[in-house]
Amino acid sequence: MTRRQLTIIERYQISWFLTMDFDQKEIAEEIGFAPSTISREIRRNSRDNTYDPDEAQFLANVRKMLPRRPRIIDEVVADFIEFTLKCGSVPEQISKMLTNYCGVKLSTAAIYNYIHHPLEGREKLAKFLPRIRKSKKRKNKKTISKKPNDNRLSIAVRSALINEQTRFGDLEIDTIISRGHTGGLLTVVDRKSLYTWAARIPDHKPSTVSKKLIEMLGPIKDRIHSITSDNGFEFREWEKISGKDGLDCDWYFCHPYSSWERGIIENTNGIIRRKYPKGTNFNEVDEKELEFWIGCMNIRLRKKLRFLTPDEVFFNRESFWAVKNRLRS
Repeated sequence: MTRRQLTIIERYQISWFLTMDFDQKEIAEEIGFAPSTISREIRRNSRDNTYDPDEAQFLANVRKMLPRRPRIIDEVVADFIEFTLKCGSVPEQISKMLTNYCGVKLSTAAIYNYIHHPLEGREKLAKFLPRIRKSKKRKNKKTISKKPNDNRLSIAVRSALINEQTRFGDLEIDTIISRGHTGGLLTVVDRKSLYTWAARIPDHKPSTVSKKLIEMLGPIKDRIHSITSDNGFEFREWEKISGKDGLDCDWYFCHPYSSWERGIIENTNGIIRRKYPKGTNFNEVDEKELEFWIGCMNIRLRKKLRFLTPDEVFFNRESFWAVKNRLRS
């Protein structure tokens, strides 16, 4: 049955069937609702064992206008929610952590209600939630404009194995620009595990980016199969990076103005931007602080990974949370 609310006409039908001594199950079958809905309607809106359809409609309208009672959350759980929220977790992840590690069942909606409830200044917690961005209209795909002797491969010819995200080592890369275009961050993410690497770069010269990328990914060179990037100038030395003396992998370029083709790295950069919003000068960011923040990202529970962590999935090892709980016990 379709889930919908009773109308005034259906309430008059219920009243008439009651006068004809129909039971609740028969009434439900006649008007197309579940028996529990009819039972709840009669129980809520009857006065002195009498069901009046006009009064029932009035009471239902009043009930709609009343605010829902927020679930009562004890002080310990409230502190846990606020702490993990400030550390970068979102309500869905917090709900799963409460279930897995604290034995407390609290829905995502209940956590959102707690954050937005106008009590004791809680609305200030909303600033720690991810920013809501307007969806952009997708543009028509265009082919990569090729120059003479340009051997770049388009994402259109990328194999199905990469698109299915079933193996490790298929990476997406991008750069985050610093204030005043003075350097920034070079970010990399594994498409399957969502494991993230990031490093500061003093500028966006191709030579700088290629050197930093080889230095950053060199230790796992044998696990890398492909890299996907946009058509930015900073990736002009892609042949050097993907060559035998570099990372020895395939390299694919997205279509111009098609950022959704690298949705994973775009989402990853959005998470980083929560900590370092636009206008941040990355030359002034402490390197240890940056490493700590990226490390936190890699031990966060991710819905796409069935609430495992990127670190746990990529390295196939016990998660940080499991180790912490084991040491406690």
